[in-house]
Amino acid sequence: MTDKFTKKAREGKWEVFIAPPPDEYRGYFEHDVHGEGGGLWFTNGELTDYDGVYFLPKDVATAIRSLSYTVPEDCLL
Repeated sequence: MTDKFTKKAREGKWEVFIAPPPDEYRGYFEHDVHGEGGGLWFTNGELTDYDGVYFLPKDVATAIRSLSYTVPEDCLL
């Protein structure tokens, strides 16, 4: 099965990808130079979990917010 992440945003060197419904509860992010990144999970339009980094980079949070999702402040550096 191929995942289709149709919601995309870029901020700085980071890209964010989020799957369309019915899988809109998940996504991922990655750095376009270093290749680092991780997974994203949402509940009711709010980021509830992520992996790959201890704190979410601010540019990733900005990209997620540009797609109309909420990012709690306690996720950020």
